[in-house]
Amino acid sequence: MKKVLVAVVLMMGIGSFSAFAAEISVDSVVIACEVNQDDFVKVEVKDLPGVVTQSIEKSYPDSVIQEVYVAEKTEGKLFKVILLIEGKEAIAIFNEKGEPYFRKLETELIKSFAGVKPAVISCGGGAVLKEENVRFMKECGKIVLLTAEPETIYERVKDSTDRPILNGNMNVGYIEELMEKRRPKYEEAADVTIATDGKTSKEICEEILAICGK
Repeated sequence: MKKVLVAVVLMMGIGSFSAFAAEISVDSVVIACEVNQDDFVKVEVKDLPGVVTQSIEKSYPDSVIQEVYVAEKTEGKLFKVILLIEGKEAIAIFNEKGEPYFRKLETELIKSFAGVKPAVISCGGGAVLKEENVRFMKECGKIVLLTAEPETIYERVKDSTDRPILNGNMNVGYIEELMEKRRPKYEEAADVTIATDGKTSKEICEEILAICGK
């Protein structure tokens, strides 16, 4: 199996920043932070901490809370919230300590990647907005930016309910506005940029390997 040097892949605007690695085989896969659903116990909506309800109001402004579940973890309580968004159910996971704590854990996780086996890591779109994260990613591998036109992105995500930043804003105009807002940070962070419009997943992967495998 051919070895490649890959790193972070980011879908411009709203997708994921895939990050990193060293030499990796094409079939390497890393799945991080998986939560065991059996750990959750149903609770009342009123039991949600204020920081969680505030996060829901910010990220899912037009949603209705259907059910709430909680799990005790070493890092604190995790809340699984079933939301109704535009007639569709969506599941969101929140930490009782809020977004600042999540961002801190995100940075710690990125730092830990230095010791993992060669791999491709998919990060949240906000990961590279923090300079410290970008520095650690670049120390361990390459950052690949996957771009697409706003219309292409809309077609790819229009039926999705798991992208908080687009809830209530699922339209080409907002996607374009968000892309332009984040573009400088994304382009500054990227080692490689690949346009994905009109390409299959296989074609995109082959292009990444052709560039990063040199």
